[in-house]
Amino acid sequence: MILTVRSDVGAGVRGSDQGIDALLNLSRQSSLFERIETRESVVTFPEGFTSEYAKHIEQILHISETVCDDVCDSLLSGHFPIVLSGDHSSAAGTIAGIKKANPESRLGIIWVDAHADLHTPFTSFSGNMHGMPVAAALGVDNLACLLRDPDKMTQEFWSRLKLVGGVFDTDCLDCSISKGTGLPVENGLMPNEAEDLLSVILQDEKVVCFEITELNPGLDINSTTIDIVFKLLETAVDILKTNKRLY
Repeated sequence: MILTVRSDVGAGVRGSDQGIDALLNLSRQSSLFERIETRESVVTFPEGFTSEYAKHIEQILHISETVCDDVCDSLLSGHFPIVLSGDHSSAAGTIAGIKKANPESRLGIIWVDAHADLHTPFTSFSGNMHGMPVAAALGVDNLACLLRDPDKMTQEFWSRLKLVGGVFDTDCLDCSISKGTGLPVENGLMPNEAEDLLSVILQDEKVVCFEITELNPGLDINSTTIDIVFKLLETAVDILKTNKRLY
């Protein structure tokens, strides 16, 4: 199932909600989602409490609750949800939805992102809540992050996980080839590296949900980033179709 979340209120630069339409338009041209159910997560933006330390926090709470219910319903219906979201703040809802559908299972998240997204209103310089979903999911902030090869302890921990969710933020791509995202950085992934990584992640049967987020066409140049992200989406869909997990 393809689940769309059209919101960009958690980002500092608006326009990432348009990334969903860019991907859907290309999918229609290529028939990528043919015979795959597509559902929109209906989010609204009521007036509510906001703060310079947590901008649009009440709206984002509502969005996350809606996404949580939709991801949960998708999983309980036997689907593998691919979530196409605008900004990353709604990922807290994606994670909560996986857990809600499987409350007794131990859950892990593979967070492919240029940023840890572990800020809270107490630590964020911008107050933009797309930098806070992991902290919201964990109930902690600013954990030490370490990039390394998996050691024996990590491998043993992975073996104990029952479910895994995969999240791919467009800003993990190297800024030399990816401009169409709000916070591009140097030394990111090249497209072939990202494709190889997603291939490994999605081949694992423990992975039950996958999200792509933060594609902003308004910042893109010659649709370069759109084309890269769509190719990655094609890879994900092809793998899941081949393994008979997407319908």
